[in-house]
Amino acid sequence: MDSDPLGLCGKSCGLKKGPEYNVSGSIPQNTPFSWHAEFLNDAEHDPQCCEVRQLLNWNKPPVAGQSAPHSGFAPPRDQPGEWYEDRDDQGHRYGRSYGSSAFPSPGWNEYRGNNYYGRDWPRGYTDPGFKIRFRLIVVDICNGNLRLERHRRGSGRSCVHFHLVCH
Repeated sequence: MDSDPLGLCGKSCGLKKGPEYNVSGSIPQNTPFSWHAEFLNDAEHDPQCCEVRQLLNWNKPPVAGQSAPHSGFAPPRDQPGEWYEDRDDQGHRYGRSYGSSAFPSPGWNEYRGNNYYGRDWPRGYTDPGFKIRFRLIVVDICNGNLRLERHRRGSGRSCVHFHLVCH
């Protein structure tokens, strides 16, 4: 795998703000939500090195006979209780900026300037008690998909996990 697919050797991803969801806690099914991140752009950092990725897991099959939320999750990556990179039913993934998994879409999955804007709308699950959890991570694609960690001031605890629960 090319550790610098964009040819930005010597640059890296830097976070200025986020990533953060526009809501927190539990939200009802069929509720759209969004997220945003702002990246550093200076002598050491280039926003093109950054990808925000949404991960999800679910607690049980969404409907009888179906182990994953939709057909974009194929075995072995279709099991409840595991974290997977979110995708649509065609395998396109939020936050991917290049490659076959990328699907730029203004307002839904968009890098603009020093910012990333994402939006999701989980819907269609009918089994009572089915829940999905979401979290955001940032990876540095110029440096081998290194995962960036943000720390809360003074606490020293990682805060890359922002959760929503749809039920």
